Amino acid sequence: MGSSIWKTDPRTGVNNRRNSFIAFGVAILMIVGIAAWDYSQTYARSYSGELVEKERKFRWWRGNENWHGPEYRRYNHYWIVETDDGRQVRGRASRFRYNDAEIGDEIIKERGERFPRVVDDGAPSTLFW
Repeated sequence: MGSSIWKTDPRTGVNNRRNSFIAFGVAILMIVGIAAWDYSQTYARSYSGELVEKERKFRWWRGNENWHGPEYRRYNHYWIVETDDGRQVRGRASRFRYNDAEIGDEIIKERGERFPRVVDDGAPSTLFW
């Protein structure tokens, strides 16, 4: 009979099928772990406070001269907020709302929302913008 990739290798005693399942399981655990970390950093947090700094971080993978697109897409936008209890929180801001806030504005981030927003800015809270 022909050899099968699922048989145990007689020289090493390694079961290739078991190793494949282990590698697949590790990959699935890594994907679930990354998704859980991302959720905890965006949707699960809540805070309110005063905006103390605005920050734009350059996305190096979109920085080449041949990339044709809007300039704002080359950056990640962040608001650094001093919370009511004295902590400083760096939260990613929507690129569409980044310029709406000024230093000293009151910022709120509610649980379940993706981005923080300016308090009483007249715009409805959304999960996507």
